[in-house]
Amino acid sequence: MKNMSLGERVKLIDFLDQSILNKRLFIEIVGEEELDITCFGLDSEEKLSDDRYMIFYNQLVSPNSEILSNLTNPKKSIFEIDLNRLPANIKKLVFTLTLDSNKEIRNIKPIKLNIGNGIETSIQFVVKGEDFKNEKAIILAEIYFKDLWRLNAVAKGFDEGLSSLLKHFG
Repeated sequence: MKNMSLGERVKLIDFLDQSILNKRLFIEIVGEEELDITCFGLDSEEKLSDDRYMIFYNQLVSPNSEILSNLTNPKKSIFEIDLNRLPANIKKLVFTLTLDSNKEIRNIKPIKLNIGNGIETSIQFVVKGEDFKNEKAIILAEIYFKDLWRLNAVAKGFDEGLSSLLKHFG
């Protein structure tokens, strides 16, 4: 298993078999607070040009089921993504975390982002609350296409929660 560090980028093919790159992406939340996970499907301008590719608790499936989510457990969110079926204009999937209340990310327990085939984890990225200050939302990671699919362990924070993420992805 590959353990990623903050800011590290990897090629998915280096850790996942090509024949099963239609991966199930697991984001496991460990903590006592309810956390909201959202997947933004962005275009080449890094904007949400189609609201149907904002996958969250109120919209669990993308238009053609390329992205399926199970967000019923506040401590464990699961996204199943078929990268080969994404429309050509979707170049990046950004996974974000926001808090429901006025709490700050720095007060949460570690968050694990696991990528695997639904049975085994091949890549893991752990985000710790203590790595943040006043943020109420963070970008956990990005899966993006640059000649092939890659993963970026981002952990970038936003002070204003979901509204600042929506403004950022416009």
